[in-house]
Amino acid sequence: MRKYLPEGDNIVDHSLTEHLQVKKDLEQLESLNVEHVNFVPLVSRVMTDFQSHVQEEENDILPKFAQFCPLDELISLKDKFIKTKSTAPTRPHSGAPDTGGISQKVAGAAAAVVDKMKDTAREFVAEE
Repeated sequence: MRKYLPEGDNIVDHSLTEHLQVKKDLEQLESLNVEHVNFVPLVSRVMTDFQSHVQEEENDILPKFAQFCPLDELISLKDKFIKTKSTAPTRPHSGAPDTGGISQKVAGAAAAVVDKMKDTAREFVAEE
């Protein structure tokens, strides 16, 4: 997006800031009991922020990106997304790098292993 969109740097920076805030809020939610006084207001804020962000991406940013990005690059990005999705973390990690490169790949792979173990443990407990 930085490469192909006019004002791409600003758009990506804004998006990453929103992603980080949602990650932080989700991490905080994970640490709260549902009866905690801040739980419901935080859930409400997360939902509002998330829905707003998704609408902005789906209705504005991604259509512009599709307009300016070459088709072969879009196909390549789709293939990379599908490949990465299966090994990506399943929980928010606000401290993890989000700028790409090897540090993001290493941190993401390590976090994904821990996340998948936690997910499996929760599924096991739920079945009991």
